[in-house]
Amino acid sequence: MRFPEAMKTERDCGCPVVFARYVVRAIAPNGRTTTAVGLCSMGEKNRRFTRQDHDISTTAYTRAANRAISDMIGAGEISAEEARATGEARGLSQEDRARIRTAWEGAGGQRRDAAVEWLRREGFEGATTRDVLVDFSRSAEETQVEALIAELTEDELTFDPDLVPVPDAVPT
Repeated sequence: MRFPEAMKTERDCGCPVVFARYVVRAIAPNGRTTTAVGLCSMGEKNRRFTRQDHDISTTAYTRAANRAISDMIGAGEISAEEARATGEARGLSQEDRARIRTAWEGAGGQRRDAAVEWLRREGFEGATTRDVLVDFSRSAEETQVEALIAELTEDELTFDPDLVPVPDAVPT
């Protein structure tokens, strides 16, 4: 399969890239062609672009090329990136990651240990705490994210001997 030069529909004005659209035509050796469009913008949910001018354009081009290939071979599957954006795939958003990180950093050692044990009971696996958290970040559902944050932010249990009831009289 070969890809002709992507068709650029806008002129470069020298402005920062905030949106990109590519139209890619894939041509199979037998002459069959498919055309696909790939879009990407600065405002995408759960995305942060570190090299804005490069990342937005290349993401749009990659999406267009992947769609053209998928259409050509009849695979029809969407990319993992698109599945996550549409909610068809699980995982943590950038916002959830930040909330968990803040709760983790604010939790004491006992609270963290309790949270890791809770994660293991929920079925997340790993030899180390980091491995368990990686497994969680790949497949957690929204309710589990909220439960983990609650586990990390609950007040530490304290023991106050003054609150223990004292029996009236001890038989002798």
